[in-house]
Amino acid sequence: MLSFGLPALFYHFDMGLKISLFYLLPLSLLMFFLIKKAGFMGWPLFLIWGGVACFNALILFVYDIYFGIFLASFFDIFFLLALWDMRYLYVPLSLNFLAVFIGMFSVIFISPISLLYGFGFCGFLSFLQVCFRAFKRESLGDGDIVFALPFGMIFGLEGSLVALFLASLLGVICFAFFRARRLPFIALLFFGVSLSFFLGVVNV
Repeated sequence: MLSFGLPALFYHFDMGLKISLFYLLPLSLLMFFLIKKAGFMGWPLFLIWGGVACFNALILFVYDIYFGIFLASFFDIFFLLALWDMRYLYVPLSLNFLAVFIGMFSVIFISPISLLYGFGFCGFLSFLQVCFRAFKRESLGDGDIVFALPFGMIFGLEGSLVALFLASLLGVICFAFFRARRLPFIALLFFGVSLSFFLGVVNV
């Protein structure tokens, strides 16, 4: 059974309000303004923000508090990048580098060799990008390559490849039904990770 590489130490339940609320409120408020900045208004804004706030609450109440802050922060930025990618087919450089900054903490929370996994996955996608461009096809942007670094650090090499495989399958399905010339890679990767959890392909 494949694993995302997160130590079993962090998968214990610690239900209780403790100090989680003090982190949940500012994190949720920050996400509200960032989702609004992505161009979402009205009921879509509140629907998306409500889902993110519930996810943050679950993470912060279930996991070790410091690991929970780390994990919730990364998934929030990951989700924001996916929203930008779906809406505009590009991602802000500031959010991408923020994801890299958060991903660096995986060296502390997950494993010292997480950095190698990140560079390994980043190098693999860079190789694919060169191959695509050699055949005059623009499938991966530079922003996707930058995001591959923190993604690989947090989910490990095996977990990243599983998510990439599922994202590619979703991409093929989207292309078959919608005939889109360009697909949002980070958004597909987000759905690939989610699908990995739901299908039980990745054991956490």
